[in-house]
Amino acid sequence: MRRISIKAGLGSKIRIVRRGKREEKTEKIVTQEEDKNVLLLSSNFLNLAEIRAESSFRPQHEDVEVIYALSGREHNVPDTFHKLSSRFVIKTVTQSMILANIEEIVNHILKEREEEPQLIIIVHTHPSGIAHPSESDKEYLLRATKIIRRYVPTIIFGIHSVSSEGDIVREREEPKKTSKNRITWSSITRSHEIAFYGENLRPAEVVLGE
Repeated sequence: MRRISIKAGLGSKIRIVRRGKREEKTEKIVTQEEDKNVLLLSSNFLNLAEIRAESSFRPQHEDVEVIYALSGREHNVPDTFHKLSSRFVIKTVTQSMILANIEEIVNHILKEREEEPQLIIIVHTHPSGIAHPSESDKEYLLRATKIIRRYVPTIIFGIHSVSSEGDIVREREEPKKTSKNRITWSSITRSHEIAFYGENLRPAEVVLGE
């Protein structure tokens, strides 16, 4: 198996760097995944997702939902992480709901990228909930699809469930795929699960890379 080297920093951008003779076979792997329409996700993105999700912690207050996005120049390979922590994006937020401006989400993504994306993945968290879209999520995502469709050909939605902070500091559990569209892991204080869905809200298959 050939590796894709990922460089990640606090600037929230990740670029794929292919080295020497690895380049040709890496491209073949991506092409095979493209034929299967499988989302190829680096574990480095999960590190950024974990930080973003746990940033909702406020002492003596309930966690609130947060939103973030991934985008990529390939239709199934994200290469940039977008925090979307802006008043232009987020209009209202509670423990069980987040109202975000989809036009501004797309605007932020386009401004943060060096080239137009072929893929946009929008993820929001369910604090102390499950990684499954609620009825209000379904309505919102269907409306969002109509807007995002003007800009990119491939749209995926993610639901990121995160437990409340534990009473003890524990061992980290590394990410693992538990079903076609789900990845779970644990930080030292919280459990995480992300489930991915296509435009029709059916499970979108994901493959976890390095």
